[in-house]
Amino acid sequence: MKNFIQKGLVLALLAPYAVDSGGGALVGSIFGVATTTVGNGEEGQFQVEGVFTLPKTEAQAWTQGQKIYWDNTNKRCDSDGTVGMLIGVATAAAANPTTTGTVRLNGVAPGSAEGPQAAIADLAAISGGEAPTEAEHNLVVAKVNAILAALRARGDIAT
Repeated sequence: MKNFIQKGLVLALLAPYAVDSGGGALVGSIFGVATTTVGNGEEGQFQVEGVFTLPKTEAQAWTQGQKIYWDNTNKRCDSDGTVGMLIGVATAAAANPTTTGTVRLNGVAPGSAEGPQAAIADLAAISGGEAPTEAEHNLVVAKVNAILAALRARGDIAT
């Protein structure tokens, strides 16, 4: 193959913030673990696949196989899908309280947006037996589609 570049297990990326060796970083939609200490804005090597011990939200218990997300604000892993991008799965249970957990990185950016999602307001019932207006109908369709997109992004339903 003339177009093959590399296996892609380790990528040269510009660190969006200072990262210690073994620390995680989110570079756009790529999550990786720094192979050496990298300064803010410097290029460094980041491993994007493999199993790593990473910092986690202390007050959480993880189960083996649970989806793990990167909390870029606090620079730690979390089991709450609203804190950030899906980065992999827990390979072992982690107790509450512990500060680290083992994570197998998924090595890919999710196909659709993971992480914090805009709140979707509850639908209001139409009373009085009137048919909904076109605008009301379109609002219901938009809200249902937003729910479906969120479920697809989490991997709860197929695309």
